[in-house]
Amino acid sequence: MADAGKRKGGGKRRHDPRYAAPTDSELATLAGGASAAAGDLVSLQVSEMASSARVKYGSRTKALEEALFALRSALLAAAAKHVTAATVAASRVGRGVLPLSGAHFAEVELDFAPPARVDVVGSFLLRTVAKTPRGAGGSGAGASSGMNVDVACEMPASCLGKKDELNRQYADKRALYVAALAEAVAADAACRAAFDDIALV
Repeated sequence: MADAGKRKGGGKRRHDPRYAAPTDSELATLAGGASAAAGDLVSLQVSEMASSARVKYGSRTKALEEALFALRSALLAAAAKHVTAATVAASRVGRGVLPLSGAHFAEVELDFAPPARVDVVGSFLLRTVAKTPRGAGGSGAGASSGMNVDVACEMPASCLGKKDELNRQYADKRALYVAALAEAVAADAACRAAFDDIALV
């Protein structure tokens, strides 16, 4: 049987361009196509991840915004009082947030007054907040999504003395102040109810 790959009347195999080695320009085109395909895949994956983590503002965050207004009102309406480590330690709420930061902590006292300012700060205000996993173990089956919202409270100048930077008294007074804020929020029924009504966003 005659070999179809040989020339008629000769013994040499004919050159078939389909089986030729790719040229440099063809190799460059192939490499560029592979890079573009990989880039498109990464872009799709990033877009999908961002879409699943992005919080949709508007009607779905309305309840959270109302709860933040209630929190602000509760903090600004906190009653002035004298706070010590002993009074905070006796409080179930305050004891849970009170860090013991210094050897002289028990001697520090604070004349608590409502915050000078209460502001929502961070990514929620900038509308760039991302959902975070929460639930059993924070991930996996049965976990749901939540978000972190940063709230800044400014201590009034009347709560601090000229020498509070010594012996970590500023840090201790700040700890007492945060504990007193936690007690004020826990005692405000309207604030607690507002946060209980927040739906998953």
